[in-house]
Amino acid sequence: MEKERNWTLQTGSWVAGESLPLQDMDFFTKVKVDLEIGTLVWPNEVDLCPDVLYSETTGAPLPESEVAMTEMI
Repeated sequence: MEKERNWTLQTGSWVAGESLPLQDMDFFTKVKVDLEIGTLVWPNEVDLCPDVLYSETTGAPLPESEVAMTEMI
């Protein structure tokens, strides 16, 4: 993603299971950037796939490999 840019992410449709704590703003703000895997992570080890994160925030289509993975879920 581009540096120095703000993005809005709607979490309603994918926050479930281990992601449920993300609904709590105090917990949500504990997010960190994991430079090794190149995405956002939280203390409960929830992380976001960089391709899905980019797609969700920009509206860009997912690469075909990610589409196949989301269809398996």
